[in-house]
Amino acid sequence: YYVTNLYPVVVTNVNKLFHLLAITQGNKTVAETKMNRQSSRAHTLYRLYLTRTEEQRTVRSTISLVDLAGSENIKQSNAQGVNATEAISINKSLTVLAHCLSLRAANSKIQPPYNTCTLTKLLKETLDGNARTHMVVTLSPSDVN
Repeated sequence: YYVTNLYPVVVTNVNKLFHLLAITQGNKTVAETKMNRQSSRAHTLYRLYLTRTEEQRTVRSTISLVDLAGSENIKQSNAQGVNATEAISINKSLTVLAHCLSLRAANSKIQPPYNTCTLTKLLKETLDGNARTHMVVTLSPSDVN
């Protein structure tokens, strides 16, 4: 799957990695809604390709770090215009991701619909096959969410 203006950056030390992460965090699009002062308007995906050589053997691993924008109730957030369009897209991709994860967790014979949205297309390699997935979830304590 191809993403416009995406290119690899070689990182050889942790300081450069943290520097790049800080730059990308600064580039994230946020907007104020009635529910959230700094609402993420898109998901963020970092993919790290690690290579280690030991005794003439090379081991390659991939780590995907995903920062998902939260689902948004458009009526409660009062999102309008571009913000409403972004919220609809975010909600759709989260629904498709949840469906894919449910099918994988149930060891279903049904193929998860990875090609339904960009998020799951990009995460297919991470979610399918010989991959381990761990999630860290932040939930709102608010009754209205």
